[in-house]
Amino acid sequence: NDIHEVQLNNTIESLGSWTVVLQINQPQRLSFKVSSRTTLSCFAKLDGSPTLVDFNILEILDGRTMEATFWDLKPGRWYFSIKNEEYLDQDILLTINTNTKSQIFSPCCEENCRIILGKKTVSRHDNS
Repeated sequence: NDIHEVQLNNTIESLGSWTVVLQINQPQRLSFKVSSRTTLSCFAKLDGSPTLVDFNILEILDGRTMEATFWDLKPGRWYFSIKNEEYLDQDILLTINTNTKSQIFSPCCEENCRIILGKKTVSRHDNS
């Protein structure tokens, strides 16, 4: 099987989060790799937004080492919430790899669910 890769970038504000939504149509081996200044917590849930008490996956992503994290996921709409728990904004590069081609590339930011597709989202502090 070929590996299919997408790279997304975003700025996660201090104490903020970024939600990426992935539609998976068949069982997938998925990997996440982040580049950031610190570690980031990642919560994931099938068919709904994850919370601190209701999630399917909890993982610590180390953006300093950029070590990949792997999950075997079943089909459905997966919500991944990446949290910046630091007192500084962080520029994030997220690399997602899958083992098959599917409609996996439907990332959204939490605010207004705008498509990111590798582009920086509008800050929630924008008053225009």
